Amino acid sequence: GAQGGRLAGVPGEDSEGVLTGVDFLRRVNLGNTEKLHGDVVVVGGGNVAVDVARTALRLTDGKVTMLCLEQRDEMPAARDEVLDAEAEGVCVLNGWGPQEVLQENGKVTGVVFKKCTSVYDEEHRFAPEYDEAETIAVSCENVLMSIGQSIEWKDLLKGTKVSLNRNGTAAADPVTYQTGEPDIFVGGDADADYDVYLTKDMSKFCVVPAGAQIPENGGTVTPENPGTGGTTGGTTGGNTGSTTTTKTGTVKL
Repeated sequence: GAQGGRLAGVPGEDSEGVLTGVDFLRRVNLGNTEKLHGDVVVVGGGNVAVDVARTALRLTDGKVTMLCLEQRDEMPAARDEVLDAEAEGVCVLNGWGPQEVLQENGKVTGVVFKKCTSVYDEEHRFAPEYDEAETIAVSCENVLMSIGQSIEWKDLLKGTKVSLNRNGTAAADPVTYQTGEPDIFVGGDADADYDVYLTKDMSKFCVVPAGAQIPENGGTVTPENPGTGGTTGGTTGGNTGSTTTTKTGTVKL
């Protein structure tokens, strides 16, 4: 699993009071239920962010505000989870991305957010755009960043032939999940570069770069050639009219 958290890469996030959501949940689940003092800002719009917000609400003597890039109908989090969080007292604000963590004497005092005008491009790839002129400042003493997770390999792959993708996942065959080391296969969060889906009638598969749209009729798509689907071993047509051969997996013994 992806055990590491991610920060937003904005100024001030190294201040005391800033923590990733997964680190916060890990501390709580390991029995560290030390109270949070003051208001809490949770950054993120997924189910983990909701878990973080609801957990923080039980541990703080202040209020909890959750802000995310997505509009309400775009949020990755399950609708019922968001409604439950709001019913418990979490304030959810949509369409905002962090610009800067404010601090005084090294401690968090708030977060400046900028308006997010769109989250995805025309091909539904993550490509947020902002109106830098429209900002809000939310005061708080705690910031919990829940905007994604990362793989913490440490020395697990040392001495192997396993190579990593740019996003830190293991490079593997898109169908068999075999890595460059013949005896090492990956799955789940560790292989997030491609997703494999069966069509509804289970007659064809499609191999899709993580986060890309799923072709209705199977086949393979790539970031350069989004494609519209094809049969196993066939070709798929891209938006530019080009074709790309469907990938099939092989296992090296």
